[in-house]
Amino acid sequence: MNLSSLNETQQCQHQPQLNPLYAEWAEFYEVAVIPARPRKLRHKASVEGGVGWLGTWLLGRLRQRRFFSFSDLNRAIREVMEELDDAPYQKRPGSRLSSDMVRELSTGEWIRPGHDLILTGAAGTGKSYLACALGNNACRNGMKVRYYRMTRLLTEMAIARGDGTYNKIMKDMKKIQLLILDDFGLTEFVLLAARDLLEIIEERHEDRTALFSRQLPVSLWHELFQDSTVADAVLDRLICGALRIELGGSLMREKRARKEVTNLPVM
Repeated sequence: MNLSSLNETQQCQHQPQLNPLYAEWAEFYEVAVIPARPRKLRHKASVEGGVGWLGTWLLGRLRQRRFFSFSDLNRAIREVMEELDDAPYQKRPGSRLSSDMVRELSTGEWIRPGHDLILTGAAGTGKSYLACALGNNACRNGMKVRYYRMTRLLTEMAIARGDGTYNKIMKDMKKIQLLILDDFGLTEFVLLAARDLLEIIEERHEDRTALFSRQLPVSLWHELFQDSTVADAVLDRLICGALRIELGGSLMREKRARKEVTNLPVM
């Protein structure tokens, strides 16, 4: 839609003003109109072309359907847009969804109470790399971050039970704004280890943020626990409300190995 016919004569440079008639229409139908403009003038033609293609694509997908409310229409648009965003790029790995999500995560705004992040994917797809990059970015933003491999954390908790520092470690855990637990469930959680994990999650639940990475999909995590009752308690707090990202594509380690071989000096 061309907003040039919808704006007042005197426009604000940063926020275009809608004319009263169109603003009244938007208020009546309870919809939001968010004007946007290209970042630079030379991008105007490509932006208009992209918007035109997207509008035609949406109409083609929805023209045979009937909607009786804006909420139904918005829901349908959201569904087809998710399909478009998840479609793989033609000339490079990933999709709009994965690229936009990583870009959004890099802002650090997702690190807030009650919002955890779960990274899954095959070995070598970059889960630990992405987790450390997000942790490094959080440190640069002045946040307290701590990284653990899951087996190392459980070992420290077991030692703390014996030397009397268990309560101190639990108190320190609550001060950490972002807790990164890599290789989650690499080995089976015995009862004592599962209870330690439950204590850590319960102590931080809805107050701090945690990042978990694991090869197995979340649907199989319940099988990692020997005790099903503790598993239910842990996963209920861990999964509920967490943002999930599944990484795919070619293996980072293979790419790095090929690059190192290519850069070897010729004798």
